[in-house]
Amino acid sequence: MRIAQALLLILVCAVLVGSSIGSIAQDPHVSEGPEPGTSKVGASIVPENLPEIQAIAEEVPRGSFETLRNLVTQPAPAGPPGQITEDASALSAAPSAPTLTTNFDGIHATGWFPPDPVIAAGPNHLIQAVNASIRISTKSGLTLSTASFASWWSPVFTGTFIFDPQVLYDQDSDRWVLLTVARADASQRSWYLLSTSKTPDPTGEWCVWALDATLDGATPSSNWADFPKLGLDDQALYVTSNQFTFPGFLGLELPQYGKLRVMEKGQFYDNTCGPIRWWDFWNMKNADEIIPVFALQPAHSFGGPGKEYLINAHNPILADSVTVWSVTNPATTPTLTREATLPVAPFHIPASAEQLGSTFRIDTGLAYLTNAVYRNGSLYSAQTVPCFLIYSCARFLRIDVAGPTVTLDETYGAAGSYYFYPVIMPDPSGNMVAVFSRSSASEFAGVRYTSRRAMDPAFQASAALKAGAASYVQLDGFGRNRWGDYSGSALDPVDPTRVWVNGEFADTPANTWGTWVGEVDSTSGEPPVPCPASTVLGNASEGNGRLTTLYRFRDEVMAGSPEGRRYIRLYYRHAREGSWLLLRNHALRQEARGVLTRILPTLQAVLAGRPAKVTPADALAVERLMDRVSAEASSELRRAVARLRADLRRGAFSSLLRTRVRAGISTRPATPSAPTQRRQADLP
Repeated sequence: MRIAQALLLILVCAVLVGSSIGSIAQDPHVSEGPEPGTSKVGASIVPENLPEIQAIAEEVPRGSFETLRNLVTQPAPAGPPGQITEDASALSAAPSAPTLTTNFDGIHATGWFPPDPVIAAGPNHLIQAVNASIRISTKSGLTLSTASFASWWSPVFTGTFIFDPQVLYDQDSDRWVLLTVARADASQRSWYLLSTSKTPDPTGEWCVWALDATLDGATPSSNWADFPKLGLDDQALYVTSNQFTFPGFLGLELPQYGKLRVMEKGQFYDNTCGPIRWWDFWNMKNADEIIPVFALQPAHSFGGPGKEYLINAHNPILADSVTVWSVTNPATTPTLTREATLPVAPFHIPASAEQLGSTFRIDTGLAYLTNAVYRNGSLYSAQTVPCFLIYSCARFLRIDVAGPTVTLDETYGAAGSYYFYPVIMPDPSGNMVAVFSRSSASEFAGVRYTSRRAMDPAFQASAALKAGAASYVQLDGFGRNRWGDYSGSALDPVDPTRVWVNGEFADTPANTWGTWVGEVDSTSGEPPVPCPASTVLGNASEGNGRLTTLYRFRDEVMAGSPEGRRYIRLYYRHAREGSWLLLRNHALRQEARGVLTRILPTLQAVLAGRPAKVTPADALAVERLMDRVSAEASSELRRAVARLRADLRRGAFSSLLRTRVRAGISTRPATPSAPTQRRQADLP
């Protein structure tokens, strides 16, 4: 394994060097291709008439560059801050989450892991897919048909190693589209397995095809397709994948390049199941001409934009930008254009997630983008990113393609919890619904959802779609406790204020997974909680500078110790009530501003590594503020204040400051004169 680690280290070095020398002038390179190719004929199936072929339980492969998680320890690069929203569900009096109009059991453990759950919604039906089976149901959850992938594609593919499902309802053509990939190591073959319905009724006839994924156009390669993604617009279907070498020396599967296959969709929908013609692009490069494109996300496009948009994280290991692409003329000879490289808040590989009942952390993947949707001039996407120093969060992006410019860059989570594998779905009015997994040291891994209405300043409090019920451990060959690799969302074509979501939860017995399905009203819920510190300090430039100090103190000092994290949790538990007290009492707000202004120099000294202490006068000012808060607080908040008062008197805060200074911990400098991240809840 030393050789394997050495090869991976070389790749890491190349990635990091590429991140730092992207400004060097080079010959422009977008991709190889386009090159045409053609498949064999397909076949026709009817779901209820399929033979029963049970797939052998398998670990779903994921390319070896995922192991770079253990080698990359660098902090995220400097870059423009984004909006950070605290999930208000952690508060004692959390606002109402979006309405869940219906929910029901999904597909349970099939023996494969992870499940990779996805969902599509049509006029009267739902299709759910996991590794390695498909379920057709009514919108009330009544199962109409189920089949293994091996059964579904049996007329065109003999084998059972079929995985990574994607499913969409084509709202422009009233057809269903299903995609998986398959691999045969012995013969070093790889396929895109595609299937489209012949009518809007998914219980009727379908066509199925096996498209050679080792071909780049018509040129043979020795690479297999992983992590496929499916997009569509009013003209074509778009399939992307990461291409890896087949297992070789020491079992290594080395990353080669990303690939895009463009296919005019009329040939799928003529119901003849004939040969499929395609155009391939591969070896796409980001603007620095060094970093290869992986996990390229084609959009599910609504409204006929005239271009198909695609998006990728510049580097899913360590980056501060995303790349937007477009395809034009897909029905003739397509053109792939790298539209722009857009700066976003810096990110790197997210932290693995703690879970209740086990010391095995859950793998949260890389910081690749997990889905893409185009609607009304905007491109939406999501990813898992690190946050609050040691946790992982969901991040949501919205890009105005006319610029293109980033109009939303919002990180969502809560200190003490881990949020991972998010996806996002907008409705026609600009409301957004998101679904993701969440776990913590005190919470089994479950699936949750939230939304952000067009008038909301941030994403709302989340709610459980299905809470986890046990601990979960399913280790792959690299020792990763595999989860995800994504969640599912679909807009209802009949009622576009309804978004269908599904995701994975830790089921019983332990070490098994289940999925759950729900329908969310995208117009419901309450705005996020106002933030106490922002309420006190305001949003002026001076207030933003002070908030920067408070955020850094939380992330760099308090989050680094058990005592500090206890204070963070205590704060979030009572932030909603604290905000209301400050908003309705001007005198209390003024006094709180005075106390924060008084202690800020002490916090700044700590962040700079200089000796600092809480003076008797500081302590007295804080105690007086506690008295004022207690006089108007609920009994629960009064008890919390009493505990804080006791800690202050025994010197707990001073001990926290001294520990920081003795440790000699270096801190990153504050961004000069730049406004801080906007947060919907923050630390006092």
